[in-house]
Order: sequence, then C-alpha cells, then structure tokens
Amino acid sequence: MPIIINDKSGRAGVAYWINQKFKLRDDNRISKAHPAVGQIYSRILQAYEQGRNTSYSNREMMALVRRYMPELLTSEFDQMKKLARDLAAHVITKLARACDIQGTITSGSCSTANLPNMEKFTRDHNFIQYLYLTDASGALLQAVVGDPAYKHNYEKFPLGYDFSDREWFREPMKNGQLHVTDIYQSLFTGKLVITVSIPVTDEEDNITGVMGADIQWEALLKRSEELEEESRSQEAAG
Repeated sequence: MPIIINDKSGRAGVAYWINQKFKLRDDNRISKAHPAVGQIYSRILQAYEQGRNTSYSNREMMALVRRYMPELLTSEFDQMKKLARDLAAHVITKLARACDIQGTITSGSCSTANLPNMEKFTRDHNFIQYLYLTDASGALLQAVVGDPAYKHNYEKFPLGYDFSDREWFREPMKNGQLHVTDIYQSLFTGKLVITVSIPVTDEEDNITGVMGADIQWEALLKRSEELEEESRSQEAAG
C-alpha cells in the first residue's frame, strides 16, 4: 500500500518511501538516519510551516530525491535498463516459440508459414518496433514493422538485404546465444530502443539464421508488471 508523505510522516516515513520506490533491499536500504533523508524531511516540514495542507505526490518526492540523493536516480536508470534487458530476452524467447521458426530455414530460404505468426505477435506486443528474420548469411528473409506509420522508413531493407555486419546478427552467430544491445535512439522512429536477437537452429542444433526485434524501451517498461508475471508463471510451469 502506498505511503502518504506529509508533515507527520517523520524521517522513517521518508526513508520507507524511498526504499519502496527504488526497491532497495537488505544492505542497500536507506536508513532514516541518512543525512539526505533529514534534508528531504526538513524541506517537507518547511512547506507545511509555510501553509501547505496537502500530502506530497510521487512526482514531488522524486524531485526532492533528485536534488538530495541524485545517486539513486542513476541506480534507478541502471535498474530499469536491466529490467528492460530481462524483459526483452523473455519476449524474444517467447517469440521464437510462438512463431515456430525452428527448422524453417533451409538452404537460404524460409517457409512463409510463420509470417502470420510474426505479424500477430507484433500486434499483441505493441512495443515491438521492427521484427525480422535472416538466414545464416545475414540475408533478410522476413520482416514486420510494428507501427504502419513508420513502414516507409524501413523500405531501405528489402528482402535479401545483407545484415551480416550488424552486432545483433554477428553475436548470436558467433556464440549461439541470445544477445541484447544497450539502449540507443532509433534512426527510424527517434524512440529509445533495445535490439534483442536469438539464433535459429535446426533439429541438430546447427544455426540456420537469426531472429531479431527492435523493442521500444519506454513502451516495454509500461508492460513490465504483466510481462514479469507471465515470465514467473512460465518458470513455475517448468
């Protein structure tokens, strides 16, 4: 249950709000004796002494934390990046299963049977900006643009386009593992995105291609609770 911050909250209430908001646990927890907690609470008391009679909003508390404990904002951003990477990895793994791509790539060609599944998956997961599948040489076999408004921006990537020089292609081909890039700004939409990719293998575990997705960071985080719960359910189911 969210805590209400006002002049009666005390330093303990401020520390509790910070620990809950930033999900600080164990040795990372902020103590009510922390000097910055005292500074924040002093500012709160000052506001009430000057006539304030409403509780502090989350936005106002974040502004105080940003001023007196800026190191937490850096930590929060790092935590958000890690969460986004974890969620992106979960999404691409689920995507590979849903699209049934294993074994569909042979001799540089790809069955089009999985394309409707890719399109549906992109519609259901509206944070996917661009979804694509290549063969083992890096040639584009299939692609889906998430938002039709940006479709014309991707026309420079026709089927057969060579992606072999891209990090998201090279890394899975090199080590056979899922790969997630750092956050960057998309040249096609201007939004912050993460690219996540996974190798496609045949029945003998030979890599036959790579599936990748450009995922909008902010939109992904908005669905973080739903995706985390989905991931936990799948893990519990084995």
